[in-house]
Amino acid sequence: MVAAKDNFLGKYIYKDTIARNLAAVIYRDEKEIQKSAMKQYRVLRSAKGFKYGYKLVENNNVRSALSPTDVIELPPQEELKTVLDKVKDFFGEAKESFGKITELNTVGTEGSVETKSEVKS
Repeated sequence: MVAAKDNFLGKYIYKDTIARNLAAVIYRDEKEIQKSAMKQYRVLRSAKGFKYGYKLVENNNVRSALSPTDVIELPPQEELKTVLDKVKDFFGEAKESFGKITELNTVGTEGSVETKSEVKS
């Protein structure tokens, strides 16, 4: 996959696949990763937020691996949602809204029923 990212077809097929897969793993265990990083690097305890990234090391070039250049930033968790996840979220929100509307209608109906029973008594 890494070698394929350099040609046209590979860029099209594997576009952001590595970043998305790494991000999914990191965000699944994000609290543990942050806790471990803060334990190892005390400076991070005062951090207000975290960004994650990775670097591809080619040809065993260790020096380039240690430099902070060419780091590929991982997408935020919100951008990892697939089309299916977005559709599920949409219908989930619609279901909640519909549930609230039906609750309002039920409360209105119950209130009128109680009023009628009070009048009959």
